[in-house]
Amino acid sequence: MSDSKPRSINSPRLWLGIGVSIICIALVSRRIDWAAFARALTSLNPIWLIGAALFNVLSYVFTGFRVRQVLAPQTWMPIRDAYDAVVISNLATLVAPSRAGDLAKAAFVSRKQSIPVSRVLGAVAVERFGDVAMLILLAAALWFAVAFPPMIRAGVTAFTIAGIGALAALLLAADWLPALAGRCVSLVVPSWGPTIRAFLDGIFAGFRSAGGVRQFPGTLFWSLMIWISSAVAMWCVVEAFQLPVPWYAACFVLLVVNLGGVIPASPGSIGLYHYLAVVALTVWAVDPSVALGFAVVAHAAGIVVVLLVGLGGLARQHESLFHVRRSATI
Repeated sequence: MSDSKPRSINSPRLWLGIGVSIICIALVSRRIDWAAFARALTSLNPIWLIGAALFNVLSYVFTGFRVRQVLAPQTWMPIRDAYDAVVISNLATLVAPSRAGDLAKAAFVSRKQSIPVSRVLGAVAVERFGDVAMLILLAAALWFAVAFPPMIRAGVTAFTIAGIGALAALLLAADWLPALAGRCVSLVVPSWGPTIRAFLDGIFAGFRSAGGVRQFPGTLFWSLMIWISSAVAMWCVVEAFQLPVPWYAACFVLLVVNLGGVIPASPGSIGLYHYLAVVALTVWAVDPSVALGFAVVAHAAGIVVVLLVGLGGLARQHESLFHVRRSATI
């Protein structure tokens, strides 16, 4: 219990992420007219931010339904508990590095539903592939409407190849990887071999049950609803600033900032999110100072919503932020 904090603080990925965030902040700051930035913040329409918050919360509700969908072959989960698993895991992402939310979600669901955490992780992997599919579809839909900057075009191409490759690897490795990994570990630490094999067997079992032919279409449906809600929330922030961009610019910003999720960054993606949002809006020649104002408000509003609904989820489940933090670093 006492060593979970040092492990996360000393994580190389965490420090790499902080370094990336600092570089992004430096890159975006050097082009900013701070007077124009301040004017953009003071001239926004706050009513639209309420709409953005509501659609963000709606996206979490849809994510709760997706959690129920991927877990349906293993357990029946009440929607309130599924929703709380989502908002608590989102909160964990703010207080711990990397994909801490997925670990926290798996730990929470495992305790709540009394199923092995490895099987929950397998189901969570199916959720992630649902998001990968939506990101690829969104990129394909925008490809002919938006002049993708070379960096973003390369990122989309690499992400698509990596996503398809990861799915193929999982499908091909399901039958032999657990046994092979168990034998290899047994050569070094004999007592760990069976544990590693059982853990990997659980992940692949959860992945197969959640990703079956009958289950995955439902996962894609809820993924679509999540991304539509998130896009509308982004559009509300665009309207709050009255940016001179077409409606699908909100979808492009959503695409770019989510594409950046594969890049290591500080918890909350501070700096990286703002840099990518500004890059996305430069396609329509939006003043970088105004674009940064948009990015700061969109990011801050999202964090405030995550904190409020996440703390509400903790209260309903009688959990604590410490336990979330610890679950996120297991």
